[in-house]
Amino acid sequence: QREGQNDHSRQQYGRTAQKCQNEIFHGALGLIFGISSPLTALSWVFLVCRPGASREGRALIDMHVHLFPAPVFRAIWRFFESSSNGLWNIRYRLHGDDHVRHLEEQGIRKFTGLLYAHKPCMADSLNDFMAESAQRYSGLLPFGTIYAADGDVAARSRRIFEDYGFYGIKLHPFVSREQLDDRGFYPAYEMMEGLGRVLVCHPASAPVYDATDGARRISNILSDFPGLRIVVAHCGAFETREYLELADR
Repeated sequence: QREGQNDHSRQQYGRTAQKCQNEIFHGALGLIFGISSPLTALSWVFLVCRPGASREGRALIDMHVHLFPAPVFRAIWRFFESSSNGLWNIRYRLHGDDHVRHLEEQGIRKFTGLLYAHKPCMADSLNDFMAESAQRYSGLLPFGTIYAADGDVAARSRRIFEDYGFYGIKLHPFVSREQLDDRGFYPAYEMMEGLGRVLVCHPASAPVYDATDGARRISNILSDFPGLRIVVAHCGAFETREYLELADR
């Protein structure tokens, strides 16, 4: 039954992808360049291309690039390949300078740096790594992360935004096992709403997760923080319809 539901969702994604294109493009511009109206953007792992640009002269922004220290990257690759029974194979095993060089070779000029913590006492060191990376790579748009169980979320968020000047926070609830509407995250959401910073999250079930209640949890968050800017990664697959309906509301 679950497999049939996933097949239907994939078909639905194919039908709605074109509909999403303009919204994604304008949403990305708003999030990166500061268009003031609050919005919930739906994003696939995608590239935003300047309209009318030739392939040789294109200006690309990659809106979903993960950056981790090499040991963490290797652990993540092992996790996804083993837990998905071969469904989720890692094509690009790159990190550091090789990673950024590959992006630049594809014509990418700006890219987000996204990371997440899967256990306590890890987020701070990841944020330090991202800050160091932002000093090293001029095209990087850095995002931090938090782990609610670490506590003192307000102080950690201030460090992310005031000390490091990051664009937002990335959360991955299926990996961290912390729910997005956990009240422990609320000090960060309140600060982000006030500063106009962006929450990037992966609350839908693609590629291999079972839980599908992410749209409800995002709705709960927006009820308390209606001005918070949220990017739902991967266009909400495989529950794209639910996230489109939420964005319309």
